[in-house]
Amino acid sequence: MYPVTAMVVAFDEEEWVYESIQSILPYVSEVVFVDDNSTDDTLDRVRSIKNEKVRVYCYEQHGISSLGDLKNFAQEKASNPWVIRWDADFIAYDHIGRLFSDIGNRFDSYLLSGPNLSGDINHQPRKRPEFGPELYLFRRGLVEFRRTDNFGDYPVVIKQNRICRNYGGAFWVHANNLKKPEKLSYRIYMSRYLASGTKEPYIDWVGRTIFKSEFSIDEIQNRLLRSVTKAKLDVIPFDFNKYGPHPEILLNSPSASKYSVG
Repeated sequence: MYPVTAMVVAFDEEEWVYESIQSILPYVSEVVFVDDNSTDDTLDRVRSIKNEKVRVYCYEQHGISSLGDLKNFAQEKASNPWVIRWDADFIAYDHIGRLFSDIGNRFDSYLLSGPNLSGDINHQPRKRPEFGPELYLFRRGLVEFRRTDNFGDYPVVIKQNRICRNYGGAFWVHANNLKKPEKLSYRIYMSRYLASGTKEPYIDWVGRTIFKSEFSIDEIQNRLLRSVTKAKLDVIPFDFNKYGPHPEILLNSPSASKYSVG
């Protein structure tokens, strides 16, 4: 098995970050976790994982930073020749180990995908229950994450790249919709806001900062929240029989009963 670093960056991901890291930990030789000033129990949950393979960093940057900045920082801290982008709400299937065992000299990167629990109301059009495939596994230094008009972490290949586009299979489930209602509301709002056209970066940053703060302290925030929560959501139906049973670590999580995973 090739040595792989899982890069995890997070802001307020207490619901699933523990399970996410624990699920990938047996298959990688290192986890680089970067926290973006979380205000919930994210850091405590990560630090409760007593494993020397998990390296925790707190990102401190003056001024405006993007998700891409955090991922570039995480990649700089990685010590292995291969890295995988790993979201704080990904739960790995066991067979992801076979993927890492298959890494060789034929390719420099792999396009991968995984299904979203309950479908995805933010990322893709209807009739596409899978998110991706996207560039998730690659040689360290091959990719730089840049901010664009629509993405804060768009992966740009900066070196020669032999890409595997059709490895096949789903290697994780994405628990992105199994979170607190206000967090989902924020994500829906930002998805629609960013989709409406190019925005001024500083105003974007201020808007995100306001909307991520306490929802009840400002009437503008309350109006945004009411508007988003009343919107009709087109949730993609999902059939898990296509992928087999959920990972055990997902089913055994305290969050599973809270969000009716089963």
